[in-house]
Amino acid sequence: MPDPRFFPVRSPITVAQLVRIGANAADLKADRAFTGVQNLKAAGPDDLSFVYQESYLADLATTKAGGCLLRRAWGEHLPPTCVGIFTEEPRRLYAQVVQIMYQAPSAPGIDPSAIIHATAQIDPSATIQAGVVIKAGASVGARTVIGAGSVIEDQVIVGDDCRIDALVTLAYCRVGHHAEIMTGTRIGQPGFGYVPASVPGQHHLPIAQLGLVVIEDHVSIGANCAIDRGALDDTIIRQGTKIDNLVHLAHNVELGEGCFIAGQTGIAGSAKIGRYVQTGGQTGISGHISVADGVRVAGQAGVTKTLAKPGSSVIGMPAEELKTFIHKRQIMRQWLKGKKS
Repeated sequence: MPDPRFFPVRSPITVAQLVRIGANAADLKADRAFTGVQNLKAAGPDDLSFVYQESYLADLATTKAGGCLLRRAWGEHLPPTCVGIFTEEPRRLYAQVVQIMYQAPSAPGIDPSAIIHATAQIDPSATIQAGVVIKAGASVGARTVIGAGSVIEDQVIVGDDCRIDALVTLAYCRVGHHAEIMTGTRIGQPGFGYVPASVPGQHHLPIAQLGLVVIEDHVSIGANCAIDRGALDDTIIRQGTKIDNLVHLAHNVELGEGCFIAGQTGIAGSAKIGRYVQTGGQTGISGHISVADGVRVAGQAGVTKTLAKPGSSVIGMPAEELKTFIHKRQIMRQWLKGKKS
């Protein structure tokens, strides 16, 4: 349950607000307010809870919550003390509720310990926390928050309504609006580019990395990620993409719009990833290949060649279509069964 020391309720939410963001609650008074969110078992009369799958309907029948977000088809399971607030997407509505109730805007201003170059441009509504360093020619947009100890290198552009958490480094990049970059992430470091030594006594010769990282609007990047700038062309993350913790994108990777990239995924240089691609945890994608729109890559899969079929699901190492993978396993089981008999 939310601990009020860390997650104080900034603003109760009323039925009128719920209706404005998509709920159907016409049978309730518009000024009825809920002062917290809780799971079905812990909720009390002033709390709002939610149900997004049928496995929770048994808990719904005994909840003490004052209100519940759920599909209308499940309304018959509501106890008399809990009012139904109906929506076809309870989980999405819950996410919107939490943003209203718990996320308050930071007070704008620049902490006295921040070091800001005279040529940097900081919007007056931005928040610059303790120990931040912002270098020459950089700019920070309206209502953006730069967390403690972060470094914004020369000429970096950060758009409006962004949240850059503590100890983030932004270099050689442009960040759009409504982006979130979490603690410890490094953006724009040089890619791993060398001309290998070919004879004894030679050294591996580094290739200057002359591209940028371009992060479009509504992108979220998790904690402790590393996203390299391009060697010549740019590394690009298209709008709406969400990246989990501990992800590495090598130089010149392009991620399409609306992708989900799970933790510990690694994508090698110059791979082109389509729109709305999803990867499971610990996925590896080789360099200089492409992945079509809507492809789903299972956790720990290794993608070693181009996946050209939109919407396909792949699994295994090397990755292959799920149907093919299952068919091969069935054949293998039959073969093993025959050997044992």
